[in-house]
Amino acid sequence: MEESKSTAQDTKKEIYKYAMYGVFLRFAAIPASFMNLNYTDNLMIDVATVGSILLFARIVDFIFSFFVGPIMESASFKNGKYIPWVQISRPMLYVGLLISFLPFKLSTGMMSIVIVVGYLLTQIASGLMTTVQYGALGLIGAADMDKRNQMNIVSVRLGTVIGVVTSYTTSYVRNFLASIFGQQYQYFVVAIIYGAAYLATTGLMVSLLKPYDGVSAAGGPSRPRVKISIGDMVKAIFTNSQLLVNFISGFMFFTGAFAPMQIVMYYYVYIRNDPQLTLYATAQTATMLFSLATTVVGPAIGLKLGRLKAMLYGQLLTAISGLLMILFGSISIYAFIGINMFTGLATSLYSGFGFSYIIDCGEYGYWKSGVDNRVVVNSLGSIPMKIAQLIAGTVALYGMSMIGFTAGMEVTDSFTKNFMVLYGGIPLVCNSIAFICNLLFYKIDDKEAELYARENREREAAAAAALES
Repeated sequence: MEESKSTAQDTKKEIYKYAMYGVFLRFAAIPASFMNLNYTDNLMIDVATVGSILLFARIVDFIFSFFVGPIMESASFKNGKYIPWVQISRPMLYVGLLISFLPFKLSTGMMSIVIVVGYLLTQIASGLMTTVQYGALGLIGAADMDKRNQMNIVSVRLGTVIGVVTSYTTSYVRNFLASIFGQQYQYFVVAIIYGAAYLATTGLMVSLLKPYDGVSAAGGPSRPRVKISIGDMVKAIFTNSQLLVNFISGFMFFTGAFAPMQIVMYYYVYIRNDPQLTLYATAQTATMLFSLATTVVGPAIGLKLGRLKAMLYGQLLTAISGLLMILFGSISIYAFIGINMFTGLATSLYSGFGFSYIIDCGEYGYWKSGVDNRVVVNSLGSIPMKIAQLIAGTVALYGMSMIGFTAGMEVTDSFTKNFMVLYGGIPLVCNSIAFICNLLFYKIDDKEAELYARENREREAAAAAALES
């Protein structure tokens, strides 16, 4: 009885420690929301030029993301498979943030180098950490679907609580820092302060992984290091039908989510004439407070529906919210907030299950083929996001250029209409495609996922027993 109680307490600690890792990541990500505004309205770089520079950086980052899995799988460190990459990523991301927000107006050529270097440092580090995050969920949750779900759900809930605080305070903090350091340096100081939160995440993740990760865990390495080629990765993708579907739908979902994020600041500054972003703070706080409620309601509904149906309903409703944004988003700030709340409710049906979908695909591939490519699959989990960042950021900024945006411009009715078509149209199209793709081709429901995980663990146990004998 006491042992069972102790196990339950340990499980709860692991769930909340994993969730707190995500909380600190939210703080570290805050400066990124100001990045485009900093380049166009602070450093006065043409919006199309910013789009082109970031397009190049995203292409390089995308290419590198294919090598994350092989590098992590084949590397041989004394203190584990994942822990060393956490420690390597730590300084990379923080330094990358600071470089991205250097407050100096340089030549276009020099500024291009600065933007590319800063972006690549932050994104490569993020790619490594995303793979670690997937790996941690698989290692700690193992075949326990309830534990995996709770790790994801609690992480989303705590993250949303912090999101309420940061959404209200960030703009005021930015304005306060501008009053002390000047407008030119405000974003650089924001990066220094909020980026430091990333340093705290590494300690949590290392502590969480120690009992499980490779040679750091009791009993030694879970399995030997192996060399993974690009061919192996391609095979892992194209022999796993469910992974392919996940990639396509994930890419469309993230593109629909990222594109509006690239230009939301312009909505407040130009469409709502709020250069100090105080209205942004109020609106974001209201939206995040509602999202806090949806982190309780959404996953509960999602669990009853099952993760597959939850994803389908969520993507369909999110597509509808894009249409509502086109039609009504510019009427008033209240309509804009209401539609964003509806979007948050729709995505909460399945976003709380987060990494579980890609892990299910990895388990399915291992179960079907007998070849354990789960680490490779986990590392590839960020590929849809990387492609979406590349496409969404480029489309959004080029779209702004196409509808006639220039820094400090006078807003017309025509510009407002075109802006809302851009802002809502991309999510409408992308989530519609994601919904259709999953409806027709994705087949892993909760029972199937549990079957794959359980039988894979039995296979591993049998192989370990055979080696011992």
